[in-house]
Amino acid sequence: MSPFGKITASLLVVNLVDAWLYGSLLAAVAVALTLVFGLGRVVNFAIGAFYALGAYVAYSLRAAVGYWPAVALAAICVAAFAGAVERIAIRPLRGRTEISTLLATFGLSILLDGLMQIVWGTSTRKMNSPVGGTVPVDGQRMSVFIFVAAGLATAVSVGIWALLRRTGAGTVLRGASQNASMAELLGVNTTALMTGLFAASAGIAALVGGFAGPIFSVRPGMDIDFLIDAFLAVVIGGLGSVRGAIAGAYLVALADNLSLTFMTGDVATAVSFVVVIVILLARPTGIFREGRMIA
Repeated sequence: MSPFGKITASLLVVNLVDAWLYGSLLAAVAVALTLVFGLGRVVNFAIGAFYALGAYVAYSLRAAVGYWPAVALAAICVAAFAGAVERIAIRPLRGRTEISTLLATFGLSILLDGLMQIVWGTSTRKMNSPVGGTVPVDGQRMSVFIFVAAGLATAVSVGIWALLRRTGAGTVLRGASQNASMAELLGVNTTALMTGLFAASAGIAALVGGFAGPIFSVRPGMDIDFLIDAFLAVVIGGLGSVRGAIAGAYLVALADNLSLTFMTGDVATAVSFVVVIVILLARPTGIFREGRMIA
């Protein structure tokens, strides 16, 4: 039996749109991951847990304050929590090898997963879409909210890129990441800056989690798939490259959607990793050749 399914023009169009929508959400999380690695040199393995925590907190608050305020509050709460975590668990590890922060955030991810299951249980929870209606996409109907969420996530990704490249604050951030000692001599509080970056990155992931809740539902393990895809996007985009992370996210989303639709079994599972290997062989420093070399 062939591992490839039947390909039709209609199904291809729907999958391309789907890949763009998923890629937009994934890009924002990949950018958040890039922020703390590219500028703070922290491998944040807990980014998926912050994404899931944002979804759960938004789910719990939506009945009291409404969906949009709940998502905003979830992002703020998770960012504040992450800032406290950075001060306690991550700051003492700065200056050590990156594997140290990876192990610390991996442990944090496991801890948060367990706490979320204790607080919210193991059942899947549905969040109603705050925006009604559907739009036709080549004969199929897709929720309007999916496009709204993708548009907002895209605005977040592009906004961060513009902040880093087009503003004085972005220049300070990039300068501090390249030479922290010089930045401190110029009066920049790099310790507070790195705490702020870690908190902001967690807040962005939580915001996307809130957007994703009505689309994918809120459930245990929702962080794992997103975490893997976000890391793949960051790696092929180039470690530390924001625009590379954005482009990488769309490539990963496209590979995921097309493989899951038109391929079966182990072939579909392997496609994303094959894409990563091919890109890294061709461009070890990322799509735009501006990231760090993958050893």
